[in-house]
Amino acid sequence: MKRAYVVLRRGEATVRELTQALDQLRVQSGEDFAVMRSPDEEPQLKFSRRSETSRRAALDNYPRAGTQRWRVLHAISRHRDGLTRAEAARHLALLDSSTDARVIELIRGGFIAPSNKTRRTETGSEAEVLVLTPKGRDEIWAHGD
Repeated sequence: MKRAYVVLRRGEATVRELTQALDQLRVQSGEDFAVMRSPDEEPQLKFSRRSETSRRAALDNYPRAGTQRWRVLHAISRHRDGLTRAEAARHLALLDSSTDARVIELIRGGFIAPSNKTRRTETGSEAEVLVLTPKGRDEIWAHGD
């Protein structure tokens, strides 16, 4: 039997998307199925290895590929002075750990960067302020936000 898989992210997938994924995998009602953690830590960009155009399209679409990632990018864009990770989490009603993971992805992609500023957190410690990079600003502007 050919093994198939669908990649969904916890906290982002809707019940409808989960049901559609099970239908796509031809899992019948009452049938057992396995859920496994993705073995890859790095974000997976879907592109044909032989096509530079496909690779560029996947990289260009990267910040919008994940709902939480796009929400974090958009939140930072709406605050001229930037946001700390905790502020972004609070504005978006996300867990700190979810926000931190999306921030790391956006920094790796070059869409946001730590500024040279810090702000005090609720606990009194200093936290780096994150701001849009020119690439992140272009991404926001390109989509009318």
